[in-house]
Amino acid sequence: GTWNPRDLNAVVTNDINGASLATDRITLPAGVYEIEAGAPARNATSHRLRLQNITGAATLLLGQNADSKDTVAGDDIQTTAHHLPDFLCNRDFQADL
Repeated sequence: GTWNPRDLNAVVTNDINGASLATDRITLPAGVYEIEAGAPARNATSHRLRLQNITGAATLLLGQNADSKDTVAGDDIQTTAHHLPDFLCNRDFQADL
């Protein structure tokens, strides 16, 4: 199917020099990171989270498949992903569903 970029519009804490969030993209400087990501959905049928490396044009991680089409009104079904990447240079990412 088609991947749809998620809206990324809030930074809770940013203690990393050179890291930023702008135009739905995350920029991280070179380094080693622990990335834990989640994307809730409601009545979206099958969905999956992808963290796409825009700089390197490659998928960094994929979440598990989730199905939210038969959920009770108000229930969100979460797809999550976890990864420990090591970047040698700055990278830009976007989260897709």
